[in-house]
Amino acid sequence: MLCDLGREEEALADYEQAIINRPDYAEGYINRAIVLKALGRIGEAREDYQRAISINPDLRGVMEI
Repeated sequence: MLCDLGREEEALADYEQAIINRPDYAEGYINRAIVLKALGRIGEAREDYQRAISINPDLRGVMEI
């Protein structure tokens, strides 16, 4: 994951593009939430997490914010 390499902004851009291409891609929202959390953007991370579990409730509990 780009975030693990310290390339959070690049990872964020990739996930944003994935979500634009597939707005129902729950994993894209989860992954973007992980990057946003790493960047300290907790409110936005929480919103993405909520969006992801609204699309796929099975993702509940995947991460903590």
